Amino acid sequence: MATSSNLSSIIRYYAEKTKSPFIDFREFCAYIKKYAEHHIEEQAELVKYLGDPAQTVSAELQGLSEFAEEGDKVSFPRWSSLSDAEDLLKGNAIATEELSQTKVT
Repeated sequence: MATSSNLSSIIRYYAEKTKSPFIDFREFCAYIKKYAEHHIEEQAELVKYLGDPAQTVSAELQGLSEFAEEGDKVSFPRWSSLSDAEDLLKGNAIATEELSQTKVT
């Protein structure tokens, strides 16, 4: 693939690489940061993904919505982390109330 700084092209490439149309937002942000680090010399525009790419990707996804047709949808689930999770013992399940999810559509 030729190097691209176009977000929609990078998303398409990532989906083909993972063989899934479902893309985890955090995993994609980690991927696009590595992609930028690897291709920065070829595409200087990728510098915007070198810091924390989450805000940049979110903003660009909003911009892609102007090209969307009715019925099109892009969804990135975000699972909240279990920062205060205690050690689990065999037989003690996590209550589903402790997990939460938000998504950017």
